Order: sequence, then structure tokens, then C-alpha cells
Amino acid sequence: MKRIMKYRPAVIVFIFSLAIAGCKTEEKAPNIVFIFPDQYRSAAMGFMNQDPVITPNIDRLASEGLVFTDATSTMPVCSPFRAMLMTGNYYTVNNVALNCLSANPGNFLRTDDNTILDALAEADYSVGYIGKWHLEEPYEPYVESGNNGGPGKDNWEEWTPPERRHGVQFWYAYNTYDNHFRPHYWTNGSTRDKRVDIEEWSPVHETTVAIDFIRNSGDSARDPRKPFALFVSYNPPHTGYSYVPEEYRELYRDLSFDELNTRDNVMPGSTGEMHARRFLADYFACVSGIDEQVGRIMKCLDEEGIRGNTILVFTSDHGNCLGAHNQVTKNVFWEEAFNVPLLVSWPGKIKPGSSDLLFTPVDFFPTLASLAGFEATGVQG
Repeated sequence: MKRIMKYRPAVIVFIFSLAIAGCKTEEKAPNIVFIFPDQYRSAAMGFMNQDPVITPNIDRLASEGLVFTDATSTMPVCSPFRAMLMTGNYYTVNNVALNCLSANPGNFLRTDDNTILDALAEADYSVGYIGKWHLEEPYEPYVESGNNGGPGKDNWEEWTPPERRHGVQFWYAYNTYDNHFRPHYWTNGSTRDKRVDIEEWSPVHETTVAIDFIRNSGDSARDPRKPFALFVSYNPPHTGYSYVPEEYRELYRDLSFDELNTRDNVMPGSTGEMHARRFLADYFACVSGIDEQVGRIMKCLDEEGIRGNTILVFTSDHGNCLGAHNQVTKNVFWEEAFNVPLLVSWPGKIKPGSSDLLFTPVDFFPTLASLAGFEATGVQG
């Protein structure tokens, strides 16, 4: 086991070295767009031929890039994955073994942790972060939020002060909040008591912000002389599933429970069947909504003429059983919960194909660093 763990990162770099064609050291450092919706299981991609989902843009991204079929969330719950992604270290080192909320004091990303965001900023990247962060510890007086119950209750939402943003120059984010129709954000200039409240499905709004960052009209979002690294963290298809636009619900409205449910499940014929059908249909509707946003970002990169020099990553922090194995949650070690999508595209550099290499959250930091042309230090990946 030690032998495997010792050499696995080198194997990952080797896989990418085989996939990369014609890369010259004198070329400009690549841009990075890292998209990771929350709770998006690997089966929920059309090209996988498992869940009955409609995902034409993700399918196209898969056909144009490298598909990792065995990407896993080694702790399939939000905050631990995010801390491993950021630090390149397991939760035994990075201190985040549970979800970040008031009931788990001391469980948050430390200010002095070296993250992939810090490393990219030090490598002279313009770094942006949009969407869900979920690495902060809420504190009293708690911010007003539907995810905060107040003193003596569970509190989830919190802002991230500038000194805890790990080198991010463009910040448009929140900790965690699940009303996807009424999201809110803290920006570069926000204080804790001054946030931006929006009435739009959060993935649509966040994609618009991401496109504005990429286009950088008037050089207002980033330094145009530098490569950029943009992390886009959608909350859907995390619960609540019902917060999804009707246009995506319509795609699955006429499917029966048996057509929606393709995995082992004890619910058929039970009193919960109609509830389970809505549960699945809304989750898949969220998936199709996310797919449309991925397509918008891909189109923007094409229109800006920078797709060829942009590494585009699509993954997730964990999946969800959605009733399989009599489970309706994550944080269990069934494949529906711990297998996650991982698609990596870099046109003209990474050859399209697939790999069954085991890829874990701690591998992102050293892998992205290698592709961007610098070395990651102090990581377990």
C-alpha cells in the first residue's frame, strides 16, 4: 500500500504527459477554468449511459477531453472534499474532517494553509472564485440566512474576510446557502453585513458573473496581462432540488418512476414512490440546468478565442445515492455517493480519451500545478 501511495502522483503526471501533445515550454501559461457543482454524481452524465439525463454540453466536453472513470471523493461530503481540493492534503492534515458549521467548532480551512489558490496567485495568475465556498466556521452574531438557525442551533452561512481568501483577487462567493432561487454573495468590496442579494437561479447568475470575468470588459475583473484561473462552484444539484427552473423540470416531467430510477432501490411500489419520482426528476432537472451553464462557459471561451489555451475541468465534491441502497444521501461509501465526474479538456494539448486511474481530491493541486508549469509543495497528492 505504501508503495502505491508513494508513486501514484507520479503516475498521474505521467498519464497527463502521455495525453499532452505538442506542448512547448515557451508557450504562454494556460488559463484554468475549474467547474465543480455540488453533489453531482458521475452517473448523471448522458454519455455514461446510466442515469437518464440530458447533458449535451457535458457530453461534448467529455468527447473533447480526458475522462477519468474512477475519480472519487475520499470523504463524500462538502467541506472535507473542498479542503482536500484546496490544500492537496487529507483531512488528517488540513483539519477539515466534517462539514463546516457551528456544531463542528474548530473545523474550518486555516488561514495559513497553502492552497492551490495561493500557489496560482504566487505563480502570477489572476485568480477568481465564484459560488459556494463552504470552508468557514460561522460565529456569533450569526449572519442572517435561511441556513442559520441562530444561537443554540445549527448555523451554516458565513462570509469570508479578505485575509482568508487565499490569494483570490476576484471574490464573488458565499459559504453555503440552499435557496437556489434567492442566492446571495459577498464580493471584493463587501463587508460582513453588506452582501449582494439576487433573485435568479444561482447557476445562471454565477455563470453570467463567470463570463464577465472571462471577457474582462474594461479590464475590470482581472489583469489582462496575466493568465487567469477561475473556480466556479455551483450549489445545485445539491438540495433543495425543488429550487430549479421549470424549463429544466419540463425535460423529465413525463418520465415514470421506473424510467427515472435505473439503480437498486427499495421504493418501487411503496408509499414513497411518487415522492421519490419527484426527487429524481428534480435532481436530473438541476443536472440539465448545470449542463446548460457549462455550455455557456464553453461558448464564451470559444468566442473569446482562448479555448485552445484554457484547461477546462469539470468535477464535483461528491455524488448522492438518490434512493439506491435505501439511501437518499451522500457521506456513505456507495459508488453513487463517492464516484464523481472528472473531465479535463485542453484542446490541442490533452488528447481525448479515458483513464481508469484512481484520482482523489488531493491530486488536483499537484496535477493543476504541473499542467500550469510549476511544482506543488507540501501536498499528499
